[in-house]
Amino acid sequence: MEGAKLRPKYLADHLEPGFYRGLNSELGFSSQRTEETRWNAELRWTGASNLSTLKAILSLPF
Repeated sequence: MEGAKLRPKYLADHLEPGFYRGLNSELGFSSQRTEETRWNAELRWTGASNLSTLKAILSLPF
């Protein structure tokens, strides 16, 4: 096994019908053979409607 990731997700109540928002987070570790840093974290905000999706991603290697 080269590593593992924990990916909790949260979906908030609807702001209005047809619009959704939520957070995806990720905490993982990997083999230094495949990555520069052993640990990494990521936080993704997601907003979506029935017609489109908007995402913002913050990625932090440590």
